[in-house]
Amino acid sequence: WAVPARATVEEHLAASRPVDKVFILGLKSHYLKASIPNEYVAGYVRRHADRLIGFAGVDPSRPSEAISDLKRARDELGMQGATVWPAGQDFHPASSAAMRVYEQACRLEMPVIFHQDVQAAPISKMQFARPFLLDEVAREFPTLKIVIAQLGHPWIDETIVLLAKHANVFADISGLLH
Repeated sequence: WAVPARATVEEHLAASRPVDKVFILGLKSHYLKASIPNEYVAGYVRRHADRLIGFAGVDPSRPSEAISDLKRARDELGMQGATVWPAGQDFHPASSAAMRVYEQACRLEMPVIFHQDVQAAPISKMQFARPFLLDEVAREFPTLKIVIAQLGHPWIDETIVLLAKHANVFADISGLLH
């Protein structure tokens, strides 16, 4: 199951046929100067709402902006969750700024997908990518649904421990398929 890097909408939908629902993720990283706008994701999801679920890209390195983005994503854009990338956004997952963002996500009942990937950008910071750093987040916010993307690869063992320890921690295997 592979989608070309510059897939058309039709190619993306065709490639995702084997699954019932697909998360479509936004991205906002001031550190990398990169963005997949939440408005773009929301528009795409609206056209295929029967199969697609939109997750807003928020950047906890700027907590006030991220909190505002969360509210707008849910209330105006109809997005159902948020996604963050600590290594690619240059923040410690349990920093006080990030914890403010998770608190808002918890209030809004929006799950948060954590990308632990460090290979996508050479300047991403491995020290912020370790899944064990989410232990504090899971303890502090036991009702926040936390999804560790790609089973926390390459630290799969840490993710497995978190899955066993916390009822609110989940993982996906999407990045491991190829």
